[in-house]
Parts: sequence; structure tokens; C-alpha cells
Amino acid sequence: MGPRIALVLVLTSFPAGGAQDSAGSRSSGLSSPAIDGWIGRGLRNAGRAPSAAADDSEFVRRVTLDLTGMIPSLEEAEAFLASPDPEKRSRRIDELLNRETYGRHLATVWRELLAPADTTSAKGGSDSFTPWLAGEFNRSRPWGEVVRKLLSAEGRIARSPETGFILANTLKGDPDPALLADATARLFWGVQLRCAECHDHPFAPWKQDDFWGTAAFFSRLRKGYTEGKNPAGFTFTESPPDEPLSQSNWTRPYPEGVRGPAILLPGTARRAPGTVVRGKFLDQEGPTWNDEGPYRERFAEWATSPQHPYFDRNLVNRVWALLFGRGLIHPLDALGPGVQGSHPELLDLLARGFAESGQDLKPLFRAICNSQTYQRTSRGGPRTGADPSLLDRMPVKSMRPEMLYDSLSIVLYPPVRKPGGKGATTPILPGAIPGTSREEFAAFFAVGQAREGGSVVNPGIPQVLRLMNGPILARESPGLTRFLGPGSTSRRIGESLYLAAYSRRPTPEEAQLLETHLSGSDGPDQGAAGVLWALLNSSEFALNP
Repeated sequence: MGPRIALVLVLTSFPAGGAQDSAGSRSSGLSSPAIDGWIGRGLRNAGRAPSAAADDSEFVRRVTLDLTGMIPSLEEAEAFLASPDPEKRSRRIDELLNRETYGRHLATVWRELLAPADTTSAKGGSDSFTPWLAGEFNRSRPWGEVVRKLLSAEGRIARSPETGFILANTLKGDPDPALLADATARLFWGVQLRCAECHDHPFAPWKQDDFWGTAAFFSRLRKGYTEGKNPAGFTFTESPPDEPLSQSNWTRPYPEGVRGPAILLPGTARRAPGTVVRGKFLDQEGPTWNDEGPYRERFAEWATSPQHPYFDRNLVNRVWALLFGRGLIHPLDALGPGVQGSHPELLDLLARGFAESGQDLKPLFRAICNSQTYQRTSRGGPRTGADPSLLDRMPVKSMRPEMLYDSLSIVLYPPVRKPGGKGATTPILPGAIPGTSREEFAAFFAVGQAREGGSVVNPGIPQVLRLMNGPILARESPGLTRFLGPGSTSRRIGESLYLAAYSRRPTPEEAQLLETHLSGSDGPDQGAAGVLWALLNSSEFALNP
């Protein structure tokens, strides 16, 4: 164990590389030059120069993690570094956006926000919500259409996976209008309304009527049963006022005899219990609906429309945070009247471009990832007093636990490929790690950052010890044979190990250390296993550069 730990301490350097880039020109829409123009303007105003461009190793690792949730395979890293194609970075971005793992990664990110894993299926059932989300992302379904399905979902969870969002916001088994109002505002508008549930918000312009006016659109949503009381048989529906409440403990939260969306305030609202609050569009009056409903579909149309003051801006801000570690507005639930953020003109430009693209996420990801801002290096010396929102260099991000699991799998086990896929070197999905499920791994290694977009890997002692001493890295890996082909030299073995784990070749100092270690080991398999164990336990492996 001693030599392995020594290797962990030594094999964690981040070599610098790449050429200095320059700010792009301003343009309209979802364009990389427009992004670079506004970021460059902020840097000039602050008197700071941008860092150098990331080298190919840093770029391919970063973009593959950001767009598919895993590192590139050994074969992919080697092929990318060897390619002389001047357009290989933009081609790589396009190829990653068309992989199934793109949708799977975004579904993992959004599933945690929309519906925790233990609420996305009925007891004894499987998770149908995450695959449904992945399919929507991979089909480039407009984001507004996806959210409209979530807000207006009806039916059984087994047949209508989008009801997972409703199921995640229930209280004692029934949909809770207050929880749904909070989740809708926070996740889809970037607005923190929850502080206005019991009183007017102390630090923001939101009033109590803003919170309950949003909740009113969900006041007639209830749970019913289609097959007795089996949880797999319950259904969600927006019931009319006169529907009987059989087989339910539901208490009517809407007022009798009131036409249009409305809700009765509970006693916790610090106003007279039973006070009627009518449905209200955020930052607007009305609507003036006087029919008996249903209301949620019409509410969802407004909540996701280009005319909504925050919907498109919130999605752009969350995508920016996913790629850069923090949003243009920080924290992510701080959107509201008068909130400017770090680069207000850029946020407005990207939000307009996103709306003009039909609310398609892929052009947004493509524009940002092709920008010089995104492709700057994260390497360099310490920065004293630096403002992280200026993005003079790329911030280093922590992996999500699912990203760490999939990346370990890509190194240790052959990826799962589809028959007839485009080339034998393109992984479709990472294989499962024997004895450890992705869900179990994520639950143990996660530390929550709910306001900032989801969990990241917990660097605590229990997690470090489990990775160092647990079965994942202790058992013999079938992937190890890739590094030990006939006639492989110590130099070639060491280079392959680095490409597989870090997507880069070792520095001269690291290469010398590897040569000494591998030459002095009891056989190449023992030496390679020790090096691989050290690389996968290092901080460099668990970070997104």
C-alpha cells in the first residue's frame, strides 16, 4: 500500500499548455463570438487578461465530461490527440451532442432536481422518469414542451413517467400546491418564492399573494386510484369541484363556488385560515379565467412561453452553471426584477437566442462549448482577489458522483456498445461495475448542493477510504489487459495508463517515475495495477478541468 500512496501524492500534476486566445467579436443569437465579446469586455473593464487556451488533452476531457457525464476512453483520447484536423474540437462537440450519453447525463442532472430517486417510481417499481427525460433530451425536445408536460402531467406513473415531478411534490400521498409552487418557481423560473409562503419576502419583491397565486393553479390536482389501493395504480388528475373524494384522504384546498383558479390559505400562512387567493401570474395581474377548468395546461403555456420574464433566462443560467460551475446570476434561484448578474447583456442575448432556436438546448451547448471562453485553460498559479464571474480562466469543477462512477467504469471495464454503431472506439454507455450499482455509489459519494444544481462527489474520509480500500479498485480489472499487450514497453504502458485516466500523456518527470516504478515491479501486471490504482485515487481523476 505504501508505494501506491506515494504514487497518489506524486502523480497529480496539471501541466500547462495551449496558446493565448483573444476575445471574439460581438454578434447576435447563439454564437460563440458573441459570448467571447461580452466576456472579453468584462475582462478589459476589470483590467484582467484571459488565460491561455486549453490544450487538446484538457479540452477533450472537459467537454466529454460536461456533455456526456464521463471521461473519454483511452482509444478516444489517443485518437483525438493524434488528429491533425483543425476543426476537431467543433466536430467533437457535435459528435458528443448526438450520443445517447448526452441525454442520459442531462437526465441524471435534472432528475435529482425534479424528482429524487426514491419518488420517481411506485413501491416495487423501476425508475421510468430518468429514461423518459433522457429520451426527451436526446430527441431535442424543446425545453418548454418538456416542462409543460411536467406541469400538466396526468395519469399513472407507470404509463406517464412525467408525473414523477408531481409525485415528488406530494404531502401524505396527495399533490401539495405549496410544494409544486415552490418547485415550479425555483427550477423553471430561477425564483425563490418559498420565503413568501408565510409572509412577504423580506429581501425580494415577492409577496405572499405571489406564492399562493402560483399555488392556486395546482389547487384541484389530486391523487386517485385506478386499481384499488395498490400504489402502482394511483393516478394524478385535475379533478372538477364536484368529483367525489372516495379512497382518498385529500382535503379540498380550493374554495367552493369560486370560478377560476383559486386556493384556500392554510393556517400556517399567517393570515386568516380560509382566505381565498386567486391564481396570479408572477409579475402580472390575472388571469381573468371564470370557467371551471382545467387550469394547469393554460398555466403551463404561460409559464414556459417566450413572453415569460424568467423561463428562458433561467434555463440559460442553469446551462451556464453546469458548464462553468456558477451561473451568470448567482445563486441560481436569485432571478427577479432588477437582478443584473455578472454579464446582463450576455444573459439577455443568450436567452433571446435560446427562444429563437425553439428552446432547443443543443444549439446553446454548441455555442458555449465552441467559445474561447469555455476553451480556456484552468491551469496556472494562484489568483489573489480574482472575481470568479469574470472567467479569465476556466474554473475547475468537481465531478458529480454518477460522473465518477461512469468514468471509473470507462477505465476499468469495456464500454457497452450497440451492434452496428459508428466505429468500435465510440462508447455508447459505460458498463456496470461488478458488485456496486451506479445508484448505490452515487448515494454514498454524494454531497448535496441543491441550490447550485445538484450533488458533487463528497471528498470526505469515508468516501476516500472506500475508493482506496474497497472492491472497486481492489479486484482485478478486465480493462487492465488493454495496457499490457505483447511487446509493450514500460514507456508505452505508462503512457496508456495516463491517457486512460487523465486523457493526457505523462510529463517528463512523471514518465521517469513511471519507468522506475514499472521496471522495478514484479511483472508488468503488478506494476501497471499499482499505477492505475494511484491514478484513479488521485484528485486529478475526480476533477473536471
